[in-house]
Amino acid sequence: MPTWRRTDEGAGQRVVATVPPRPWRILLAADDPDVSELLARVLATDGHLVRRAVNHQATLVALLNEPADCVVLDLTRAGAGGNLKLLDALRSSEDEHLAGSRVVLCGGRGSNRLFSWESGIDAFLQHPFHARELLDAVAAVVERPEEERRRHRRQQSDRARLEGRSAPAAPAPDQP
Repeated sequence: MPTWRRTDEGAGQRVVATVPPRPWRILLAADDPDVSELLARVLATDGHLVRRAVNHQATLVALLNEPADCVVLDLTRAGAGGNLKLLDALRSSEDEHLAGSRVVLCGGRGSNRLFSWESGIDAFLQHPFHARELLDAVAAVVERPEEERRRHRRQQSDRARLEGRSAPAAPAPDQP
């Protein structure tokens, strides 16, 4: 697939990122038909080529058949299990296209954020989110240079870990 190179302005002209040209190929994995329709419409309206899958198995098959520039995961009916099964399958795959998939995870609870970052996501959106947030996350994920991905995940994981520690403790129940 042809790519264009984004470079720093100036004398050095070093390559900052090799980015696939638009329209980007997005694989949307969403198990709620209404959510899938809405997210697909948002992505397509922004000019992306959107394919859809309804669960983690169908997502793996779709990625094996045709790589995607970004995978958007919103498998909420299975709880966090569907998203995490897919992330585990992607990251442990011997296929370099699967293992290197760029993933935006749409999650329902912030408590899954740390585990999701440690499982190798590239962006996390907590429900509810605006269409612009989804489009910005996809753009950031696709355009982020490969050598920055691991550092970005580590920073976000550290941030989620700190936020988890600083969360206020649940109030003690009233004692009679």
